[in-house]
Amino acid sequence: MNNILIFRIAGIITMLVLFTIKARAGIEYNPDRNIVRITDFSESLSCTPEKLLEADRKNGWNKISLVGNNTIAVNAHLMIGADNGTDTFFQLGSKKTPIRKMVIDGDFIIYPTGNASRHNTFRAGYADDASIKTELRIISSRRKPHRIYSGYIPRNLRGGKRFKIINTRFHIANCLVSAAKQDPEHMIDLISLRGNSNHLINSTISWVRKNMTGGMTGALADTVVENTVFEHGGTAIYNFKNTTRVKKIIRNCTFRNCKIAINGNVRLMANFENCVFENNEHDWNLTSYGWLELVDCTFSDPLTKNTYSINKYAMKKKRNTVLTSKRHIIVKVVDEKNNPVKGALVQATCKYVPSPVLAGAKDGKAKLLLTDMTIKTTPVPNKPKVTVYKYNINVEAKGYIPRKLENIRADESLKTIKVIMKKKQ
Repeated sequence: MNNILIFRIAGIITMLVLFTIKARAGIEYNPDRNIVRITDFSESLSCTPEKLLEADRKNGWNKISLVGNNTIAVNAHLMIGADNGTDTFFQLGSKKTPIRKMVIDGDFIIYPTGNASRHNTFRAGYADDASIKTELRIISSRRKPHRIYSGYIPRNLRGGKRFKIINTRFHIANCLVSAAKQDPEHMIDLISLRGNSNHLINSTISWVRKNMTGGMTGALADTVVENTVFEHGGTAIYNFKNTTRVKKIIRNCTFRNCKIAINGNVRLMANFENCVFENNEHDWNLTSYGWLELVDCTFSDPLTKNTYSINKYAMKKKRNTVLTSKRHIIVKVVDEKNNPVKGALVQATCKYVPSPVLAGAKDGKAKLLLTDMTIKTTPVPNKPKVTVYKYNINVEAKGYIPRKLENIRADESLKTIKVIMKKKQ
């Protein structure tokens, strides 16, 4: 009898535990802190703006409303996920949901989880579907600043918690992230992307007063930054770190009207390809140690000079920062009748480069990646050591007299150099 009673009690406890776990899933509102919190939604059954709206109507919070046909307004802080052993997935914009714009009058937080097998995720749009365009806008001002946090908890909500693992995902594609009112007085205060997965693809991030991607790193993190515009902001890229084992490249991005496009004041290890820098106060601020590699990038004269120095942190390490600018050039090899010379060998040599750069001229054209210049910071502020690379281009082809061109610079991306070959007698 006692055994039967024990089994029945154990069964009741199990049901209560299961009910408690199930009850954790859902959407809740905390009026004391003015926070709408979403928890325990899988990717296949993700939370959406429509579900937020439904929860508000059902519970009578009057914190979430529909504006027009495709915009949801959240008059509270919005928090995605918890550190309770669950996954939470929020999807903004899909073919099945008409609401593709979200305006938040508060902080937007993707809550970190210390569980290595769990993730809290915000995804806007899809990288493989440009037809789905989304917007995330934040109502903010100097007097009442609001922020976006991924993998970080504001101090007033932290409760003393610290996380060694920060499993949050901030994935945006074909998305505009901006202030609700786009002017200097109403900018988003900052965006902190400290989570271990950040995808910024075919998107625009604008009107952010301070850091626009603070904490985002390429070191051992799932980081993709491609075809994205950073404009009207403070610092676009802040102390981005790569490793030789995990190399993340920022590609095809535009940085304009920013205070600082690239800030390396602690440690910077970053690669940029085919990026455009225009109308920034500083294209880069290099004041610590590390390296910055720019491949086929274009930059206009910034509004004020770029900053080069070695701060106390770098002095202690006895290191500096080296900026390297590289560009591809095209060597077009033709005969005296302007016909392409196939199979030519093109070799570029420079006294600063230990090994020659080689390329075959298939169909009469050879493409070479050459260093144009290096800029090394020194202990004297804004007195960097600048080294300009000049190459000798040697061209050989069977049946033709070898040619040599001197003092060639890779000072323009895809610069074309024409070499006319004469046949041997």
